[in-house]
Amino acid sequence: MQGLIKLYNQGLYPQVLEAAGKFAAQHPQSTENLGIIGAVSFEVKDFGCAISCYQLAAKLIPDSAETYFKMGIVFGHKGDLTAAKASFQKTLDINPEHAHAHNNIGIMQLKMGKLDAAFARASNALRLVPGHAEAHKNNGDICFERHDLKSAVDSYRRALELNLAAVPVDNNLAAACLAYGDRVGTIQSYDALLKLEPDHQEA
Repeated sequence: MQGLIKLYNQGLYPQVLEAAGKFAAQHPQSTENLGIIGAVSFEVKDFGCAISCYQLAAKLIPDSAETYFKMGIVFGHKGDLTAAKASFQKTLDINPEHAHAHNNIGIMQLKMGKLDAAFARASNALRLVPGHAEAHKNNGDICFERHDLKSAVDSYRRALELNLAAVPVDNNLAAACLAYGDRVGTIQSYDALLKLEPDHQEA
């Protein structure tokens, strides 16, 4: 199994799938192997296979919060927001203090236009992990949509303090500063964005 993990970390996905497939033939109920196949399938965008692997793993170990969380990630990338939200909620049913699941439900709710519910979820994530950069970014997105531009700018800036290489946050911060009327902040954000991504079209 360690050999499979090493191949996965090296990005040798075809070799991982071949070896994992052989292992599965002898150990069809190995949840660790199912997890590896699911992870590789996600990387190569075979979302159907990834979901099947995580669903089988969840049947074998029903109290695995991480399995449901990973399943939610795949559903989210597939565009099935309802299934993603349900998977993240299942994660929280098992582990109510899973900050990433709270935040990801908030992201799904934001995409659904449920701003108040999304804000509550992002707040829960930040209550559990105050230094959660993605939750600060998500909170900024929510505040921007609610036209609370000052809070959006503050959230984006906090996210950048925690993760200086966050290109989407720089872009969103620039947009929020522009809407808020902060000309200096807008210029600074676009300057930072260009340092990270010199060919960025919007900057």
